[in-house]
Amino acid sequence: MPHQLRRIIGVNLYNPKDDRPSGRIAIMDPRGGVLAVGVNGAGKTTFLRLLPLFYGATASQILRGTGRRSMIAYTLPDASSAVAFEYERESEDDLRTVVMHCRPNEDVPQFHIVTSGFREDFFYDENNQFVRREDFKARIEAMRHGPKNDQTIEVSPKLHLHQYRSVILNERLATKEAVELRRLAERHSLGPRRLVNLNQIAAAMANEKISFRDLQNIVIDQVSDLPTEGAVAANNRVLLKNRDDVTGLLDDCAHLAKIMKAEPTAQAMTAKADALKKHHYSLCSLHVAIKAAFGQVERELEELKDSESGVKAEYEASHRALVDQLAGANDALGTARSELRILAETVSTAEAQRANFDAKDAESLASEQDNEDRLASERQALQRELQPLEDAAGAVAATEIKRLAEVDRAHSDRVAQIDQRLIEATDEAAARSREIDEAKDAAGEAMEAPPRLAEIAAETLALHQQIGALDALVRRPVESEASRAELERTNDAMGAANDALATARAAVHAASQAQREAKDQVDQALGRVRSAEAEGVRLAETLAATERQASPVPGSLLEFLRKSDPAVWAGTAKIIAPELLDRTDLKPRLLEDLADQPGDQGVVAAGAIAIATGEVATPAWVDTAEIQAKLQALRAAIVANSEILAKARTEAARETKVRVVADTTVSQRQGDEALALAAHETAAANLRRAKNFAEAERGRVGSEAAATKRTVEERIRSLGNEDFMIRNAEEARREAVRREFQTQQRRVEEDLKSARKRLNQEKLGAGETRTRERARVADDVKRELEGLGVDPICRKALKDEIASLHERLTRIEANKHVVQAWRAFLRDVAPTMEEAQARHDAQVRRCEELARKVREIERFTSDLLNAFSHRIGDIGRARARHDEDHHRLSTMLAGPLKDYLDYVPKNLSVDWGIHELEPQVRKHLTAVEQVGGELSRERRQLRDVLTSRPGPIAHWVELAERDLPDPQILLEHQYTWEAALLLVAWFRPDEHGPYVSAINTVMDGFLSIASSFVRDLELFDRKVESFNKELQQALKGTEHFERFRNLSVTVRSKVKDFNAMVTLRKMRDVHDASFSSFRTSIGQNTTMPSDESIQLIRAFRDLLPADGVLRVNLNDQIRLECSLEENGKHQTITNEEEFKAVSSNGNTALITAMFLMGFVQMIRGKDSPVRLIWITDEVGRFDAANVEAFLQTLDAHRIDVVSASPSIDPAIARFFPRICMFESNGQIKTSLTNRAQEVDYVAA
Repeated sequence: MPHQLRRIIGVNLYNPKDDRPSGRIAIMDPRGGVLAVGVNGAGKTTFLRLLPLFYGATASQILRGTGRRSMIAYTLPDASSAVAFEYERESEDDLRTVVMHCRPNEDVPQFHIVTSGFREDFFYDENNQFVRREDFKARIEAMRHGPKNDQTIEVSPKLHLHQYRSVILNERLATKEAVELRRLAERHSLGPRRLVNLNQIAAAMANEKISFRDLQNIVIDQVSDLPTEGAVAANNRVLLKNRDDVTGLLDDCAHLAKIMKAEPTAQAMTAKADALKKHHYSLCSLHVAIKAAFGQVERELEELKDSESGVKAEYEASHRALVDQLAGANDALGTARSELRILAETVSTAEAQRANFDAKDAESLASEQDNEDRLASERQALQRELQPLEDAAGAVAATEIKRLAEVDRAHSDRVAQIDQRLIEATDEAAARSREIDEAKDAAGEAMEAPPRLAEIAAETLALHQQIGALDALVRRPVESEASRAELERTNDAMGAANDALATARAAVHAASQAQREAKDQVDQALGRVRSAEAEGVRLAETLAATERQASPVPGSLLEFLRKSDPAVWAGTAKIIAPELLDRTDLKPRLLEDLADQPGDQGVVAAGAIAIATGEVATPAWVDTAEIQAKLQALRAAIVANSEILAKARTEAARETKVRVVADTTVSQRQGDEALALAAHETAAANLRRAKNFAEAERGRVGSEAAATKRTVEERIRSLGNEDFMIRNAEEARREAVRREFQTQQRRVEEDLKSARKRLNQEKLGAGETRTRERARVADDVKRELEGLGVDPICRKALKDEIASLHERLTRIEANKHVVQAWRAFLRDVAPTMEEAQARHDAQVRRCEELARKVREIERFTSDLLNAFSHRIGDIGRARARHDEDHHRLSTMLAGPLKDYLDYVPKNLSVDWGIHELEPQVRKHLTAVEQVGGELSRERRQLRDVLTSRPGPIAHWVELAERDLPDPQILLEHQYTWEAALLLVAWFRPDEHGPYVSAINTVMDGFLSIASSFVRDLELFDRKVESFNKELQQALKGTEHFERFRNLSVTVRSKVKDFNAMVTLRKMRDVHDASFSSFRTSIGQNTTMPSDESIQLIRAFRDLLPADGVLRVNLNDQIRLECSLEENGKHQTITNEEEFKAVSSNGNTALITAMFLMGFVQMIRGKDSPVRLIWITDEVGRFDAANVEAFLQTLDAHRIDVVSASPSIDPAIARFFPRICMFESNGQIKTSLTNRAQEVDYVAA
């Protein structure tokens, strides 16, 4: 029977009994089933475990759960040790032999495949020695080219395990050696189709301690992609994305949304900038009109000045005579008034002295002084009268005197203390006063006279000197040399202006020609950009269609064909309509036998129709290599077109810049022309004005000198007023300083006064105490004197009268100086007061007479002025109006309009009335200030919004602002509108489009990552679902066993329950709805991200852990569930505990076997000719009925069983056609049973 393993040959394997290589060749034929019998430790299990290696299983897979680590090096201990697997391919004559050696110093196998059946001379040399592994390939090649010249024998290169597996199972590796391995697979593979993952099932068959987790791992291995040997089935799906990057994108989107919300503001700013320009150029037009009006007013004003000069000359001649008379009268009046002031001061001084003496009652004081001698004599008489009374008092008087002396001494001491304190307070006040005086002196020294006073004095002196020169110039005006020089200069300037105007017009013509050429270049460059973009869109669409062919839709007809052998369906592909390839509802399958055609209505098997397709060209989508080549060509074309597009865009940008420069140059040249024209007109006007000026120079010089004289005189008066104000201010400042120090002095005086008042109160208190004490002494003395017969009343009266006289004499002595001054006043001043009063009255009358004379002259002057006022009134009023107009026009030209010099056409019809010009100027200036202020504020706010987040937008603003003109060459509002229009330019699609496209690209990247992650999970989910369907279909053929029936195995995926899947699926849907990445790279997506997309990205950010890695272990997402009826009771197995709870180990093994058989059917296919070998260790665990059902079921599915048992059980052995006895020396003896004859009969 083809496509099966014929023999397993062990060459010099390890003998556990002797603990060395056996030195034998042991052969076992597994076809039909084998029962391996031998004592424990004879090597049955070790030998049987070699069988999964034939299917490419790894040692770790075979030894899973055994606790052992070494297998290959253990079984093949010597360099000559080997295992050979002889198998059939297409027929019994198409044999191959797989020879496995152990790689030197490693526990891994290496393989050679020989195109021949097993021969012992492959492993024995001519000396009957085993051939070593390093000589094996050379020996086989020697057989091919040696004396026997057996050309049918070929040997493959040395193959590692993963390479051998790719060949024997016809797998396809994604490595650079895949082509060579596919060539070997075409010659040496076990079956005609791929048997992917059969190695895992073979290893699971041989595992004697399989658990429920092992079954789950088998499922995981089936739905996982393990590309190479030793790959760890972690089966993780990882989504890597830095949270900061996602947060940064969200911040960028929020910033961009905030900016785009300001687009209406930007449009309003554009309108305001245009309005600001309109007002600006209106002011420039008004500047031109006001210059013309100013010239007209100047001419009319000169005429009025000439008329006024004649009238004034006549008036000044008459006025000068009256002024001279008035000056003489004023001088006399001033002298008289000075004399009157002196007399008034003399009279007032005398009256003040008299009032002072009257206030002091000087006359009474003088009379009192005249009685001084009499009073002194009276005091002496009273003292003599008192003396006898004092003598009679005797000791009492002495005691009184003593006590009074003590009272007086105590009072004196108290008063002395108070006086001392008063002296100290006075000294302290004096010291503080001195300090204040010193500070006052220092402040006075520090206060210097203002320098302006000296400047005023110097300027006044210079002005007086200038007045003298101006007087001479007014009397004799002369023609100026400047008029002749000005005429010559204006003639030269007129010639230069003509040359400059011609040059400017030529420059405008050249710039306009360059502008037209630049516009043509820009149009051509933009055409190339549009062509490249259209070609990029076409290539992107073609690439997307080709990619769909290369990566077909899951479940589609094209995917089914891609998974099958192209040799089977390539001919049929020639008549398949391309539009059917992407459909997923056709349920395709391959029919290898024409007799097995389906007969269902609506099902067509194209392969059964005999259609000659040899002359039909094979479609391009059949050969993936051609599709890949087309993809590479398309991608290369896209890259090339992208380079062309980038180059075209660069050229367009460069040409656009050239055009902008050309436009700017034209504007500049036109401005230069306007300036040159204005300069030409100005030169002509200057020339005319110079000629007129030369004619009227003499009269104008005199008038200007007179006006200058008046100005100088006014300046002198102004300086006098300023000097007066400065001196007043300086005096006020000094007075403030003096007041400050006076305040301090007053504070000191008040403190001293308070101290004196307090001390005087203390003195008064001491005096009152003294009075009380003296009264007490007087009372005591009075009582004693009454006892002695002395009249105390008389004694006291004499003493009081003596004291009164003493006080009067003391007061007379104190007022002697007043009396002396009063007597001097009576002697010297009083006699002349009447005469002085008479002279004062006469001087008053004289001053009144002189004042009347001055008033009379002033009246004559006023009459003269009134006489001439009607002649100069009209001229003066007209000149005043013209002066006012001249001042207002010059103020506007020199003030608000001085910088509005831009070129404007002279098309403004203006009536030269100032009342019409001024409101227009104010209106436009107010509008410029208001609109400019609003535009400036909005510009700052918009700039703050644009630059609120560092990044490309802020960098764009920074770079763009570098191209702004220098603020020093523009007016403030001009710079404002330039800066505002620069920021508004951001809202043009060509400016913000690339940034929006970049954000969309980053967002598409996030969506693409999520989409790929979701597709991986959904692909895994579909794999699990497809695997479950195939497994259910494969398990339908299982037989019913004695102890259990209705076995079903369900494999489900828990990916749908993954928390993040809702958000990630939405991101996938959004990504799938957008263009392909290639389309995006060519045609920029300048649409703002939607709120839904931003919400998805925000939810995506919230899903990401802190490390930015979203992990899903797909192994944990698989749920395996087995159900069966055991002893009439339904059981469900979902975990290891339930799996162990099955009634016996035999049932567990049977369940595992049926489970694995379903996998085999899935891998091999329903009608596959490949027959497999199943390893079942210790079959004695099964009862006889189940063994029979087990073997019959596996045989029906083209699976032979090889099992081991320590001894021969007839109830079990009768089901096996061969029994192999494993000897302790490594030899295997085979015997046939009756079952072998039955098998041969059935086969016949």
